[in-house]
Amino acid sequence: METVSNGKRFCKCKSMCSKKEGKTWKGGCPCKTRGENCNELCQCGVWRKKELVAGCKNGGPTMTQNTVRTTKTINLNQQAGDANSNQTVQNRSDGFILMEEELEIAERKIRAFLDSLSREDLMEMLIVANNHGNGSLQALKDNLAEAKDETPEPEPGEPVILAPSWCKCGKCKEMPALIENKCCMRKHCVSKLTKFNKYCLDEDLLVLNIKARCDIRADVWNFETRELRKAAYRQFTLWKYGRLGNNNRRVVPSCCVLKVRSEFPSPNGIYLGYKPN
Repeated sequence: METVSNGKRFCKCKSMCSKKEGKTWKGGCPCKTRGENCNELCQCGVWRKKELVAGCKNGGPTMTQNTVRTTKTINLNQQAGDANSNQTVQNRSDGFILMEEELEIAERKIRAFLDSLSREDLMEMLIVANNHGNGSLQALKDNLAEAKDETPEPEPGEPVILAPSWCKCGKCKEMPALIENKCCMRKHCVSKLTKFNKYCLDEDLLVLNIKARCDIRADVWNFETRELRKAAYRQFTLWKYGRLGNNNRRVVPSCCVLKVRSEFPSPNGIYLGYKPN
């Protein structure tokens, strides 16, 4: 079989090109038939599993360094493809990575929209949002400081609480057990994200979580704050890690635990904390 690329002819023989086409033989190598040697574009020779096992006898591909390099390149490309595939699977199993990808897309759209607005339109939009209860002046200041990676000034009389050295988000504090001293490791704390509020703090969603769990385990419904907190931790773990299976637990970051406890506090101020497997 003969092919032409950029005016240069090459063959795709599945052989070593030892014969040429003649009166008694049909289907020989077109290169050999023309009296030319096979060139670097030719795909002849005997290949098995993308490796050249027998070189061409018409001056074509042989087991030279070029061929070995081509074989190695194929293998490296396959390994790179496998690595990318594994990374894609990992990304799909990590809710935070997916969330960050969604946030990047949303941020680009928001910036494009805001760039199209005038200063007056921006002011009106913020005022309307505040009047509808979707924010406040202090919230705007805090959000702006967070976007600029600055620490907002505390309100008068508000105590200043320094985050531990192992905290990156600035919302954690020392926990009773050493294993619970874990941060979400995000500059913008996960506990302040809209999706965290929707997945882990929405009481209607947590009640539905409890009902589904009780239905599977044939348990009686219990919607006390302790059960709501446990449901919130389950929601967070599912969001972050996906399905873990039995006796496979993960520590919820301190910042997220504190946010859940502030939303669903214990009446006596006592919390069970992380329970190992």
